[in-house]
Amino acid sequence: MKYAERLMRSMRSLGTMRIETERLMLRRFYEEDAEMFFRNYGADPLVHRYVSFAPCKTIGGTRLFIHKHMRMYQSNDDFYGWAIVLDSIPIGSIGLFDVDRESESAEIGYSLGSAWWGKGYATEAVDAVLRFAFGEIGLHRVQATCHPENTASERVLEKCGMVFEGIMREAQLNPDGSRSDLKLYAVLATDRRRYFLPLWMSSYSPMTETISSSDSSPCTNIVSNQASSDITLTPVSLQPFLR
Repeated sequence: MKYAERLMRSMRSLGTMRIETERLMLRRFYEEDAEMFFRNYGADPLVHRYVSFAPCKTIGGTRLFIHKHMRMYQSNDDFYGWAIVLDSIPIGSIGLFDVDRESESAEIGYSLGSAWWGKGYATEAVDAVLRFAFGEIGLHRVQATCHPENTASERVLEKCGMVFEGIMREAQLNPDGSRSDLKLYAVLATDRRRYFLPLWMSSYSPMTETISSSDSSPCTNIVSNQASSDITLTPVSLQPFLR
């Protein structure tokens, strides 16, 4: 499929499909995740330092958070909310929110338990969801916000190709009633061609979308099994497409 043709193709409603990367699995939440997710993520005060919405600070809140996800999985194919799983252990969450079909845009949000900070897991998860957003759903723009003091999150967004667009003044209402500015970042489908690579290189059929490469580049492509709703990200060389 030509690049211009891909830009004109309408969005697809795929729902929360499982995505596997080199180290992580992004999958739907299950009811049995509640206690471990609360222990690794919800009960961690560092996770909530820069956010206004912290639904998992109690085990009851965590169960409610997961139940809401499970209901949305069944009722809304434009809902995208993943558990970030490492070695079968849920360590965080990531999602696409405010999906707007008219503008083909969405916002990405993510967080990890602090025990897994500084290891590249957030970057790996964000990069995978951006690939899915552009290469599979067909979004044109994905944006994200972060607290000005959250420099680690800024680095994640920048590593994933997102561009700083400005300050949203007093955009966040904090739990104590104060307000915080937020930094706005965004990336367009046209900004990074590598998100289109799976569609450029694949021969699509209703059941399977497969691309293969022997290159060991850290960049990835997508192997998608539509029947099982799984996506696996595997290495591929992008240099010929980035010149």
